[in-house]
Amino acid sequence: MTIVYGAAVATLYALGVLNVNSSRDQASANPDLPINGSPSPVTAEEVAPIPPSIEVDKQGHFCNDWVTQNSVEELNAALPISEELIAEGDWPDWAPVSDGVRAKASTVLLTVQGVNSTQVVINDIRAVVQSRRQPVDGLALTRECGGEGAYRLLEVDLDQNPPTATAVETGYTTPPPGEPEWSITPIRFPYEVSVEDAETFAITGYTEEFDVDWVIEVDWTSAGSSGTITADDDGQPFRTTSTSRARDCVIWDQIECFD
Repeated sequence: MTIVYGAAVATLYALGVLNVNSSRDQASANPDLPINGSPSPVTAEEVAPIPPSIEVDKQGHFCNDWVTQNSVEELNAALPISEELIAEGDWPDWAPVSDGVRAKASTVLLTVQGVNSTQVVINDIRAVVQSRRQPVDGLALTRECGGEGAYRLLEVDLDQNPPTATAVETGYTTPPPGEPEWSITPIRFPYEVSVEDAETFAITGYTEEFDVDWVIEVDWTSAGSSGTITADDDGQPFRTTSTSRARDCVIWDQIECFD
């Protein structure tokens, strides 16, 4: 899988239907042509500009940072986290911290694909902040993780208004179980997608100052029409908090916190 990161210009793809003036003559010359002289019509589904489909993968796992307002004592009583949960789950799947918040940075993978034969051009992808609050206090949990995958990444500073995007050289991501390693290239818009050809984009939003609600907007163009699709977390904004008001803690056999 190739994952790309960047911005876009529009290319229009037009379809037309041939007008036939002499139906009988053309029908006799071309036995494949219907007797009425008209070619098989192109259906509305084939030519209608339809927005692309977007699949959202929040890239959640136990290698991310997480803020919880539960106590060290409560969490230690629930340890250890099962190896199966660590391998396949995410912080919200561990009951003692399920009401916590993803911290420092959140990476989202967007897989964009057309839904019919008409080409769709992706012009731009950007993060939009919906609200900012004081950071969540409590415990900022992290755990040691291995397995690096170097790639180029578009990072979005959610503390800026509007958020600013910067391409960086390396980062870390985790392919789904059984998937091959990803090949990563910088984002350079535009990108064309179709029902046969999808593109996957990675966006990381980070904050050092706030508790942020944010979404991703995707601008598209197709057959003379254009629009914007909002990608979010199952109808809710993505949420990322700074850890500036939380105690830093590492999970070993027990939780160790640093003041």
